[in-house]
Amino acid sequence: GKSFVILARNYVVEEDVFQAIHTLDQLLLNLEDQSILKAAKSLKAEIMANENSLTELSLDLDLTTPSDDTIQIDSLKLIEK
Repeated sequence: GKSFVILARNYVVEEDVFQAIHTLDQLLLNLEDQSILKAAKSLKAEIMANENSLTELSLDLDLTTPSDDTIQIDSLKLIEK
């Protein structure tokens, strides 16, 4: 169990948050050792707090009506704040 917590920390260093959270989630679902569960919960909370502060995105949709002589291409812009 401890090795998987270390593995999750390595994923964070490599900026692979998905794998880090997935690894921790599997530990939380499958282990009963309270000390490892506490470490996994703590690390997951730390990752989630960090990710939430970094990834505030807003959607900017272009909803203009095209004229007959233009080609309309649907687009979606992500603006990071």
